[in-house]
Amino acid sequence: MPFRGAFIFWWLILAPSAWAADCREFQTGASWLLPKELRESSGVAYDGEQGGLYQINDSGNDAVIWKTDLSGNKLQKISLEGVKNIDFEDVSIGGCPGRGHGEEKCFFLADIGDNRQSRRDEEIHVIHIFDLKSLGTSSSLKPMSSFSLLYPDRIHNSESFAVHPRFPYAYLLTKDYEGMLFKNVIPAKLFRIDLSAVTSGNPITLIEVGALNIEMLAGSRKALPTSMEFSPDGEWLYILTYKNVVAIKNTGWANTRAPFPTVWEQGKNYFVMQIDEQKQMEALTFISNDQFMVTSEGRNMKAIIYNCRPKALPRQ
Repeated sequence: MPFRGAFIFWWLILAPSAWAADCREFQTGASWLLPKELRESSGVAYDGEQGGLYQINDSGNDAVIWKTDLSGNKLQKISLEGVKNIDFEDVSIGGCPGRGHGEEKCFFLADIGDNRQSRRDEEIHVIHIFDLKSLGTSSSLKPMSSFSLLYPDRIHNSESFAVHPRFPYAYLLTKDYEGMLFKNVIPAKLFRIDLSAVTSGNPITLIEVGALNIEMLAGSRKALPTSMEFSPDGEWLYILTYKNVVAIKNTGWANTRAPFPTVWEQGKNYFVMQIDEQKQMEALTFISNDQFMVTSEGRNMKAIIYNCRPKALPRQ
């Protein structure tokens, strides 16, 4: 591609979009420094019934869930019995597997990180939400169940996992590299888990849904996917990257009623949300349909809540 053509191509991709929303102006004021116990925060989930946050650290840390309120106070440590933190990457709250989706709520902990793309033991640990709520200030528990994952094509690395709030499906988004010396990021793949078919102890094969070039959608070659979550109404899938948030519209694909899009148009089936960049943003959760929270790894990093749902995204 000639130099001028290449410049125009990347300018079109990386230039600010008319459909990009600047959420930095819409912080709720409820931001707080993460405690030292959460310096490697990689996943966060909000329990709307109790008003608490459940957070995890990634690999190299103990198998622990940390609970706080929305201001980062009342820090509670919950140790997981019989579980090893190989590479905890994301968490989500949704209907329990095999129990009629929505009738009972469970906390899902995704041990799915695999930077070397060599693991064959990715697991999802499932804890009944009632068990988390009923614990004291410092407690331990054993997951209700765990199940391993099998990819239909090859081994992948992933840091993003989310359970749909209305349907018995969970989703996983890959974050892969290729090349030995000069690692190139390759387009992410979205996979689905049918939670109605999950039984404890038995592996489940993921179903490929489609591909997502997150760098292109986000408008940055540094925008790698690190976490994701569905809005409480199930209409949007927010994907956190190192640079911003990419919101994907549920056009029916999340409940398998329509195919996953192959053509992406800003303002129609996705948009970009600009947020305050922190060192290594790795966790996102919704507080409400209009509010979401982001945390980051590192010392003196913040949990920031944004009250931001641009007019470019009408409710349905």
